[in-house]
Amino acid sequence: MGKPRVPARALPKWPRQRNRTFTGCWTCRSRKVKCSEEKPVCSVCQRLGLACGGYGPKLVWVEDDNLPYKSDGRRTMLCGSTWKPYEVLDSELVDFLIDHCDEEASSGYKSSRGFQVSSRTVPVEVNPFTVFRVGDIHTYRPSSGRQTPSSSPSQSRSPLLSLSPSPNNLIYDFDRSAAEKHLFHHYVNHVALLMMPFEHSRNPWRLSYPAVALHRSSPGQRALYNALLAHSAFHLSQLSVNKQPMSVLAVKHYNRTIRLLMESIGHRDSHYAETVAAIMTLLMAETYSGQSRRWRHHLNGAWSLLQQTQTQGLKPWLESDFACFSTQSLYIIRVIDRTATTVSDGLDEPLSSVDCEDIFNRPSTQETSFSSAIRATPGFGFTIGATKSIIEAISKITLAAHQLQRQHAGVSLDVDLMSILSNLRDTERMLETESQDLDILLPMKDGPVQQAHVYHQLKAFIHAAHIYLYRVIFDLPPRNLQWHISQALQHASAFSGSDRLGKTNDNFSLWPAFIAAVEAYSDEDMLLARSWLDYALSFGLGSRLLIKKVVEEVWMRRKDVATDLAADPGVVSVDWREVMRDLDVVVLLI
Repeated sequence: MGKPRVPARALPKWPRQRNRTFTGCWTCRSRKVKCSEEKPVCSVCQRLGLACGGYGPKLVWVEDDNLPYKSDGRRTMLCGSTWKPYEVLDSELVDFLIDHCDEEASSGYKSSRGFQVSSRTVPVEVNPFTVFRVGDIHTYRPSSGRQTPSSSPSQSRSPLLSLSPSPNNLIYDFDRSAAEKHLFHHYVNHVALLMMPFEHSRNPWRLSYPAVALHRSSPGQRALYNALLAHSAFHLSQLSVNKQPMSVLAVKHYNRTIRLLMESIGHRDSHYAETVAAIMTLLMAETYSGQSRRWRHHLNGAWSLLQQTQTQGLKPWLESDFACFSTQSLYIIRVIDRTATTVSDGLDEPLSSVDCEDIFNRPSTQETSFSSAIRATPGFGFTIGATKSIIEAISKITLAAHQLQRQHAGVSLDVDLMSILSNLRDTERMLETESQDLDILLPMKDGPVQQAHVYHQLKAFIHAAHIYLYRVIFDLPPRNLQWHISQALQHASAFSGSDRLGKTNDNFSLWPAFIAAVEAYSDEDMLLARSWLDYALSFGLGSRLLIKKVVEEVWMRRKDVATDLAADPGVVSVDWREVMRDLDVVVLLI
């Protein structure tokens, strides 16, 4: 018996296969009919007597939201941000800019601790692809040195005011040698990551600095570009990778940066942000190379430029995010540098009346206002893994210490101490309450390792600030500070231990670990300190060899004195600042 026949009507009726295309005219596409695609007009529209919409792209120009056009939710572009005024970019540069734009777009997350991190991050100010992002657009605009004193923060940082239609502002001369490309790649993917204690989506050395440097249309931008290459080459030379050739390249770009900086500073339209960024990059290049003293000349030069803006009534840190980060970095490095000085170091010469951080004399109201304005900028302190309160406390301790050394301590000293302790308690409360003020510190990746790194950084800074306070103000011996010493070193050890497990290559900030290490005297704490030193030396930073030398010299002197006096090493105080001076070592504790 054969198989029963299935009635035709019982078979499923499959829809006819169609190959959908998007090449028809706009009229046929809106009618959802097949277009014959003849040009300039299709025969379908002609046969029906319809106006053929053609095949070109449809653009809707929106100006000041005055038109009735309503966005359908797609990305929009500001009229002043179109590609028309700009030159065609090299494909390598396009890939670089797109990659970092995409990085930022995917960096927002909800942390496991409940911190809400905004998806809006500091953009690459000169990245043209950032105009396709929904949200605020802060386009980098070099300062011409003509900012009016009355400019408000909202005006000077307005996205619309910061847009520059001039094609001369975006000139990409990207004809680079293979060596320069190698150095630039190493800077972006390695050196820039070491500039912060943890990987972060707002790392200005990985985003803003390379993007501004790639312009190379002004002496300041070219100086920054060569400074980045010098920084990268010095780091490679410390890693013993072709040490001699890399040292030659580093010196070449270093000298070229100096010449360009002289040209930029002497230029009528000198750009503050670019010039300061280039100087600060040279400073870090000197630090990475292991040079002991020359970096301080760069610090003084950059600070002088900032002082000049104050005498003119300007606030250059409000010009752009790039200028803001550069000024924050300058201020923080100056605060950290001053912790290693005493009034006998030759730094107590008369300073300018506009020095906003004169730690040898009590600052004036104008100077205090200037410092407060910089500290009040968004995210101040996050690049070093600290908070505004911690940096402010460290600065106040140094000020009080130098006043005591010059016998200028007055009735207000107790008030200053209360203020310092209040600053440190503020950060403690932030950690206890998981304050949203700490959101800025959270790295770009949500995970236990990244969360732990933020916690260990802050706790180490708090304990180190207490150690610094009691040592330089009250001259308490290490035994009275053992709890703070142990806690700071344990947090540094926990940071490095979780870093090895998580394989993140995060770089613990130098200052808190060093402050605790030089005061360590027990076997347990010295073991933790040695472990941290080994970890710190693994990053190829030349200055850290000098740090190890200072720490071990302090330990040796403490042991010798304790042996001579038959005393507990914990009661022997050794001033590490005097040890640095005796060794003729000047190290930046960053």
